Amino acid sequence: MATILFKGDPDQGGIPYKANVRIETLASNGRKVLRRLIYTGKVSDSLSIDLDPGKYVYSITKLLPEGEPDNCCYVGSFMHEIDAKTWKLLQFMQPSMVRAIHTTDGVRWNCQFPGCRRESTSAVGALIHEVSHFGLTKEEFLADPKGLRSREIRIQADQTNKKMAADKAVKGARGPLGGKRASPRG
Repeated sequence: MATILFKGDPDQGGIPYKANVRIETLASNGRKVLRRLIYTGKVSDSLSIDLDPGKYVYSITKLLPEGEPDNCCYVGSFMHEIDAKTWKLLQFMQPSMVRAIHTTDGVRWNCQFPGCRRESTSAVGALIHEVSHFGLTKEEFLADPKGLRSREIRIQADQTNKKMAADKAVKGARGPLGGKRASPRG
């Protein structure tokens, strides 16, 4: 995750004083690309925000007082730490060891790997973080996201996720202390 200074589109006039800014990440559900809210609020001039690698879209709206000739409204998109070719390869890949949660600050992807508490702002960022648990660096993964090593890592992540789910189901069936649960009939 890296902090960027978002100033809008300079060709459109940047961000006007106290404009409404909305930033969304593009995420996939496996079949189509969806938008997930990352930030919304009033901003003047610029905004510092922590973002993971991925593609983001934004809209900037400034409603002018009555009598003014026009309202200011424009939309755009930008890539953060990846290029268009890499985005095209990664947009439909889903991380398997994360859980998407909706917060007041927008959607976040929480890593479910044992002992890890990392939150990502994009599905691509969560995917890159997930492969790092299995020994593949960000640079190695982005160099060849569909290569043999990357596929092996993804299979290993899926197997680990299934094992964690099975362990959780067995633990839930035995109760918190490991013994059998009492029958509701007495």
